[in-house]
Amino acid sequence: MEPNSQAVNPQKSNKGKIIKILILVFLGLILIPILYIALKLTLTGAVIYKNLSKLPKSTPQTNYVNTSSSSDNKPEQIRKQARNERRKLDIDSMAKALENNFGSEEQNKYPTPEDDWFAAGAVPKDPLGEEYLGIPKENVSNFNICANLEDAIPNQYCVKSKQSP
Repeated sequence: MEPNSQAVNPQKSNKGKIIKILILVFLGLILIPILYIALKLTLTGAVIYKNLSKLPKSTPQTNYVNTSSSSDNKPEQIRKQARNERRKLDIDSMAKALENNFGSEEQNKYPTPEDDWFAAGAVPKDPLGEEYLGIPKENVSNFNICANLEDAIPNQYCVKSKQSP
């Protein structure tokens, strides 16, 4: 027997073992993190599912019907408060627009409000459709714009002109 042939065979078997070990290590470095992530996602999903199952079942919406004219009716009170706030904002915006246009047509006079002064493209009106009190219909030296408020004390909101002739 040749001494070289015996030396080559152990090297081939060692190379094969080394390759197998490298493949297993490589797969281990890839598979272990993948398995870890899968386990983490599964546990997270289980916790979320458990917490979601504890939530109360949705209840049907309550439809409010105004069956009485008393002031105890909460939804109607909320609507009135919202309309009152809208009135106050409208009066403030009209007063500001008039102040900004003071003296634009006649010196020391407030002009009649114009639709293009307002973002909505029209002079504001009460939420129930009425016109506000005291809106100048012609050039005036002062103004006092008012809105009647619903179920409020005081029952009127007014803004006076700031400029004096």
